[in-house]
Amino acid sequence: MKLNDKWLKDPDTVLVMQALQKKGNKALFVGGCVRNSLLKMPVTDIDIATDAKPHEIVSLAIDSGLKSIPTGIEHGTITIVSNNKTYEVTCFRKDIKTDGRHAVIEYSDDIEDDAKRRDFTMNAIYSTSSGIIVDPLEGLKDLKIRHVRFIKDPNKRIVEDYLRILRFFRFTSEYGDPNLGIDADGLAACAANIDGIKLLAKERIGAELKKILKTKNPSIVLAAMDRAGILSNILPGSSSKYVPILIHQENQNTINWITRLVVLGGAEPTKSLRLSNKESREYKYTLKAINLGKKPSVVAFEFGKDIALSYSLSLAALTETFLPDNLYEQIILGTSVKFPIEAKDLKNLQGKKLGDALRELKDLWIKSEFTLSKKDLLKNR
Repeated sequence: MKLNDKWLKDPDTVLVMQALQKKGNKALFVGGCVRNSLLKMPVTDIDIATDAKPHEIVSLAIDSGLKSIPTGIEHGTITIVSNNKTYEVTCFRKDIKTDGRHAVIEYSDDIEDDAKRRDFTMNAIYSTSSGIIVDPLEGLKDLKIRHVRFIKDPNKRIVEDYLRILRFFRFTSEYGDPNLGIDADGLAACAANIDGIKLLAKERIGAELKKILKTKNPSIVLAAMDRAGILSNILPGSSSKYVPILIHQENQNTINWITRLVVLGGAEPTKSLRLSNKESREYKYTLKAINLGKKPSVVAFEFGKDIALSYSLSLAALTETFLPDNLYEQIILGTSVKFPIEAKDLKNLQGKKLGDALRELKDLWIKSEFTLSKKDLLKNR
């Protein structure tokens, strides 16, 4: 089997590989770029493995007029830049000692050593600069049937880095064949090592769960995480029960991972997952809209179209009901109207009395489904 993708022939990619191989060193593409190319999926990042040591990588880059950045030099990783395109280059390595978060590594000249320290078999497939596949651990067999499987002993792989528990579910959701199910040995190892999750930074946990929720249909994976106790470990009080209902209501234009997070439930996900300010606002506004239980048009008016859609989908899933037939018309209505009364229209009022009067008139206008005119509203004063 041979790769023949455009990224492989990109002039900058060719230049970087030529630079690394200039003095006889090995350099191979590895990981996502190879995996996704074989699956005919988009390639976003290009990772390269080499038997050159960090100082050699830097020297080879300089000799070819390329910029190098020591992004992870203590772990043997250098980023090479060519025409603003970045390539992460890492030395062949093997783990000497691990603590579930960090590893003490030793450089190696053997590609099999490098392959054995990776997480899943489908991520340990390499390619030469000409596209020839190098498969030291026979990961291609698993990739062809979309079987996400740990390399060798799943327990050992997980103990090396407990984030691999969440990566296992994310890769299964993104790349696994749903008809094949979840790898039984991997699932059992994840459940057995659940206590290791507490060693991980909340930002890392949040980033992985976000990626899981962004996959096309994470229902099966979330249900497995729920049964194994992993979901409640991350989000106490959460449940995967309503996610399939939500996904059934979604279409490709309405997939929103925050909506899925709302439907999962759980205590304080904005803190336990370290969401950004923007993500936290979206989550809290959607939850607030659900608690208020107003019409989608009102939610759209008060919070905007995105929150209105997220609210409508969440509410339908949580109550196991259908979306309103005129949902999109309601949302368009709510985002297009403007409250017709301004403070200057209530000339004789000031301060608290003015604020109270404006709120009362706005509530009246909203209850009329935005039909009362300025003249109608002022008659009520």
